[in-house]
Amino acid sequence: MFKLLFAIEKVTFKRNQEVYKQGEAANAFYIVYQGEFTAFKKIKLKIHDNETLNHFKKRRNSPNYHMKSEDSKESPIGILLKGQLFGVEDSFTEKPKKDKTKRFYSQRVVCTSEKARLLIFYK
Repeated sequence: MFKLLFAIEKVTFKRNQEVYKQGEAANAFYIVYQGEFTAFKKIKLKIHDNETLNHFKKRRNSPNYHMKSEDSKESPIGILLKGQLFGVEDSFTEKPKKDKTKRFYSQRVVCTSEKARLLIFYK
C-alpha cells in the first residue's frame, strides 16, 4: 500500500508576488484556492547570424545591447486558475543526474490577481 503524507498550508499572495523561481529547489506542490497566477519559463535563444542578432538588438531598443551567442528570454506559458494544480511534475519527477538529492522547479510562478490564495503541500 502506498501512503502519502504532506504538511498543508494556505498562503495568501499579492499581485506580482513570486511563488517560486525557475531553478529553485522543488519542495512542494500547489493548488490554486482563489485568484490567478501566471507561469513563466526561460527559454534559450541561439543566435546564428548577424541578421538575427540585429533583430533582437532593435527589439530591445538598446543600441548598446550585445546578445551572447546563447541568451535566454522568459515567456508566459500558462495561466493558473482556481482548482488547478502545479509544481507536481517538478516535485515528483525523476531526480536529476548531477545532484541525486534535489529536484528543481522548471518555471517561475507569479500572482497576477490583486489577492490570491494557494494550498501548499510540503513534502
